[in-house]
Amino acid sequence: MLAQVRAARARRWKAENAEAVADCHKWVKENGMPLCRFRKV
Repeated sequence: MLAQVRAARARRWKAENAEAVADCHKWVKENGMPLCRFRKV
């Protein structure tokens, strides 16, 4: 039952925040990852 509650909460969070996540992804595509120049790869 706990797994079902967690899954329902996750689905609700994804639905409620889908627009914000999409906006964030769009910004990263247009501007690149913030602070990427400091990353050591």
